[in-house]
Amino acid sequence: MGVGKSSVRVGSGELSEKDLRRRCKLHPVCEREVRMLRILFSDLSARSPGEAIDKTTFLQFFTLPVLFPQGLLGERLFDCFDRHKNSAISFDDLLYGLGRCVKGSQEERLRVLFSLYDLKADGYIDKVELLAMVISTQAHNTFRETMTWEKGDTVVEEITKESTILERKRTRGRRDVMMSSEFVESAVDRIMTCFDVGDSGQITYEEFKQVVDSNTKIMITFERCFHKEMWSVAESKEKKGACCHCFSPSPPAQLPSLPSVPDEPPSPLISKSGWTYKRLKGASVFDKIYLIQRGNILYEYSNPSQALPEALIFLEGCYIDPATDVSIKRAYGLAISHQHEKFQETVLFFSTKRMRDEWITALRAQVSARGFDQFFHLQHKIGMGKFSEVFTAVEKETGEIYAVKVIDKRILNELERELMRSELAILKLISHPHVVRLVDVFDERHKTYVVMDLVQGGELFECLRRKRVGEAFAQQITKQLLETVKYLHQFGIIHRDIKPENILISDHSPSPSIVLTDFGLSKLVGPDDQLQVPCGTLSYVAPEVLNMAGYNREVDIWSVGVVGFLMISGNLPFINKDKRVLMDMIKEGKVDFEGTAWAGVSADCLHFHQHMLTKDITLRLTAESALRHPWILKDPLTFPLSPISEQSSSKSPNEEASLLVQNHSDRVVSRPEVMSMVLDERGQVEGAVEVRLQTSKGQ
Repeated sequence: MGVGKSSVRVGSGELSEKDLRRRCKLHPVCEREVRMLRILFSDLSARSPGEAIDKTTFLQFFTLPVLFPQGLLGERLFDCFDRHKNSAISFDDLLYGLGRCVKGSQEERLRVLFSLYDLKADGYIDKVELLAMVISTQAHNTFRETMTWEKGDTVVEEITKESTILERKRTRGRRDVMMSSEFVESAVDRIMTCFDVGDSGQITYEEFKQVVDSNTKIMITFERCFHKEMWSVAESKEKKGACCHCFSPSPPAQLPSLPSVPDEPPSPLISKSGWTYKRLKGASVFDKIYLIQRGNILYEYSNPSQALPEALIFLEGCYIDPATDVSIKRAYGLAISHQHEKFQETVLFFSTKRMRDEWITALRAQVSARGFDQFFHLQHKIGMGKFSEVFTAVEKETGEIYAVKVIDKRILNELERELMRSELAILKLISHPHVVRLVDVFDERHKTYVVMDLVQGGELFECLRRKRVGEAFAQQITKQLLETVKYLHQFGIIHRDIKPENILISDHSPSPSIVLTDFGLSKLVGPDDQLQVPCGTLSYVAPEVLNMAGYNREVDIWSVGVVGFLMISGNLPFINKDKRVLMDMIKEGKVDFEGTAWAGVSADCLHFHQHMLTKDITLRLTAESALRHPWILKDPLTFPLSPISEQSSSKSPNEEASLLVQNHSDRVVSRPEVMSMVLDERGQVEGAVEVRLQTSKGQ
């Protein structure tokens, strides 16, 4: 590989002079930057399917903080780059996105930033969205809580608190950061009072610009993720004939920030360099190369004076291991590999073991690799699925017991990998008493270990299979479900698979607490988005999911209604052994509330479920309105006594109905995994999605 005057070759890709000039006209980057970005693109696309960069790799490289309380900032940035909406970033997409976000004018960069935080895409930013912005940009700041907000020459208010806004602790080899959101929320309230927001509680783009101008960390945090220090070339340093579009972005105005907390001193950038020999896997030729490691990027040069590297390796997601080759005497090898089959393993050889080990230590320090066995001891198996097994595990330091899902990544396809990535990202984002708590994730070469709280009571499904429950029990479970759904919808998250198998109960008392689990089909959406892909568990999906007319958060309300219907009556609303007939019944959406089971319930209970299970989404209750319904507000002690009794049959009516939608297998599997299914456009069952995070005790 080499850099010539008229073309640059990277792997199998080549940029001609014509290509360079065309791309420099389309994007505000110079020729040298295009060459450097091509080298970067070659490495990132080598660990992604196809000839582009996938979302997982993109989010690993362009790291933006997790948003609170709605959405994922990195996900929205990916959508900004993904111009063709095919979930892949081409080289031109990369140039276009960086041109807008880094090399564009101040106005253009502000427009991009505004669109990222305008979570509802309505042209305004409200308090919730502004809160998300401030928290995400302050995630790496500490010291005293000080807020300064200026409008013109007048200091509106300054607040100083002696308490620390960040609690930092080292757990299991990593630093956890927790934000004092109460302080930031009070600060955001004071920002909003500086503008004439009226009843809408929203600020315009022009007002947003004022917020950014007075809070420099917002733009600094945004620009930091693009790693422009590794590829951007300042105009003053560019050689004669460089592209006229190349320039260094203007520094942000030095105005007070909010909250005004000093930056934490940056961690020292690990840097290492030296000569070595390289051999690609399967090759017989050795190349003498010069390596420079800066942070999590390893650069390869033919000689130290070379302007651009021959190649680079982004170390995040790679595995660094010792390597031996019996054909090479007195040489010590180091292998850099990646789990993606496209990634070509690189083996580096050093003359001494000490030198090799020093490089291994330096490179591993940038990979964020932690071993599960370092911190936990795996115990008993409590469930299994097609791609995973669920165990109990003891944390070595504390002795606490958790549930651990062990996922075999080698047998996951790309869709299943993306579902797993999305599920983990959402669980890292949310925190609620009735949502399963993600304790930790260990991503090893072949397996991912997902550690969560162990819920002792098991599934609501098993409770309903064994017992007949009364109206009071159903009301308490439904209320907790609605509180959870309201919380998720405020985040812009649709669960899409609410059912008794995914609801865990704390104990077997008449009023247990619940935990909602299994976010494998959950999705981040805007209020006006219309999802098209039908998914969920057939007996619990809403009519609009199967009618292929687009759907949104209302589907979760329907599913909660089905769970309530099941608890009250002991049966599902629609039952038929023929799946096509069952789908037609659901599409029609006519729920029968006749029968002895409904004759004995209160009028409020009947009215509630009728408005949860209505086909017309404009008439269907929302989570907020459902929580205000008289049935939900009623004191459970006022319901007629309906003692919980054991079922005499080995299978309750609801279990027999649920078995109709199972994708049976001869193997022993946990029911929640095999019952989740994705439907294709023809309404056919494609099969179980086996990447769940179910944490109930064994079957």
